Parts: sequence; structure tokens; C-alpha cells
Amino acid sequence: MFKVQRDKVKLVAISWVLVLLLGFRPAAGQFKPRLPEGWQVAGKSDYAEEDIRFFNDALPNHAYADFDGDDRKDHVLLLIQREESRYGLFVVPGSGGRILKIEEMPLSRRDRKIRAGLSLVKPGLYLTACGRGFWDCGPDEPAELELTRNGIYFFIFEGSCSIYYWNDHTLRYDRITVSE
Repeated sequence: MFKVQRDKVKLVAISWVLVLLLGFRPAAGQFKPRLPEGWQVAGKSDYAEEDIRFFNDALPNHAYADFDGDDRKDHVLLLIQREESRYGLFVVPGSGGRILKIEEMPLSRRDRKIRAGLSLVKPGLYLTACGRGFWDCGPDEPAELELTRNGIYFFIFEGSCSIYYWNDHTLRYDRITVSE
């Protein structure tokens, strides 16, 4: 009887150590941050059917990684504000700070749908739009972007693509266009 209790205590202790080492991760669908007033997470009905089919019914509206280098998972979300016919790219910092609005755009005038998505960009070297020859690089526009940590790939269906990344010098997210 004592051996069973001792084994149970060991199992609980090991479980807590694993939780502390690996970090607590809520089950899928349980991530529910406090959103800015009037905004909500973009759902399936906010996208055109043809855009969702392209992603095999997965919504390109959420990604998570450590974007700002504080060793905590940040979440990037596409949120929609239907009354104002707008959508935006927001980051929920893993540190628990306030939600940051990175970009805000109008919904499609044709059908009031979101015509954009997001995904994770791994660290590495990326050619920018000017580096690909779409236009001449400006004085503050590099031909290549070197990411030392994860970034946010933001794309407009049949349009331009950008990478948003945390800038340690300005302490904000910067954007660079990578395709036209």
C-alpha cells in the first residue's frame, strides 16, 4: 500500500516537473485572450470560400512563436471589426502586456471578406521585393532581411506579401515587403 502511494507521489512530482520544463500549453481552441473593444477573431465566414479551400479549410488567422525574443510564445491574430468593415493584424505578447495592433485594413469592398492571411516565418535570410528587382531599394530598404528569430508572414491573396518582425532597436514590429 505504501509503495503504491509513493509511486503516485513520484508520478505527480514528475508531472509537475515536466509542466514546468515544457511549459503549460492549453489545448487547441482554448486560447482566448482579451480582445480590443469591437474586435473578434476572424472566422470561416469572414473568408471567401475559394480562399479557405486553398488552405484545406484551415484558417490562416493565427500563429504563435517567440517573436520579440523574450523566450515566451506570442500569438499573432487576424481580427475583424465587422461594423467598421475593417480587419487587422494583432500580436498578443506572451509576457501578458497589452495587445499590439500592427496593421489595420479595410475589408474587400466587393463582398466584405478578408482577402489575407498569415503564417510563421522561421529565422533565416530572405530577399525583399527590392532585392528581387521589383523596384530600386531605398536608403532604409535592404535587399535582404536576416531574421534571427521568428517573424510573421502576412499575405494578401493574389497580392503583395510582407514580413513583420520585432526590431530590437525601435522596440516595435517593422514591416518589409517581400513580393509585389
